[in-house]
Amino acid sequence: YSISKINLFLECPYKFKKYYIDKIPEAKSKYLSFGLALEDTIEHIFNNSNEYNTIFNDNILKELIEKFWVCNQYKKEFSLKEKQTYKFLGFSSKKEEQEYKDKGFLYLKEYFSINKIEPQYGFEIPIEVQLKGRIFKGRIDHIKKQDNNLILIDNKVSDKIIYNMEESLQLGFYLYAMRVLKPRLKISHIGYY
Repeated sequence: YSISKINLFLECPYKFKKYYIDKIPEAKSKYLSFGLALEDTIEHIFNNSNEYNTIFNDNILKELIEKFWVCNQYKKEFSLKEKQTYKFLGFSSKKEEQEYKDKGFLYLKEYFSINKIEPQYGFEIPIEVQLKGRIFKGRIDHIKKQDNNLILIDNKVSDKIIYNMEESLQLGFYLYAMRVLKPRLKISHIGYY
């Protein structure tokens, strides 16, 4: 089981059936494309923190957004001959795509004004735990180490953020999984960015 699958089922059983049982592929969503591009950009910057720690500016950030605009997950599927990335990524026009790039730039500029560019504990950390005889799998977007504590972060660039921890299956699962898998590590914070 995965929390994403459970969330989709709770949101709409018909969508769950179409996607996971009938295996009907969904068209790319501009929201998902946008989020994945920003996650790849963030991960690249943190993984190359020694390089970007001293020379990080608006131009570099814009170049990196362009580099990861077609996220790593979609690169194989995307044809370099296809010049219109906006259609492939689910945008309605080049104008809308540019608006999202501009929005992404502002988001990441704020993100890195708050988060210091330094090595992180990890990104896209696969987790698998057993609960009541069932195996649950997932990936933690970002784990940050601060002093001797860990901060679990689920990157969201959507308007549908659940701020109430009690209502978030995903954050609850991350916390449970880390307590089972890494009981000696102290988790000081868990949340969205």
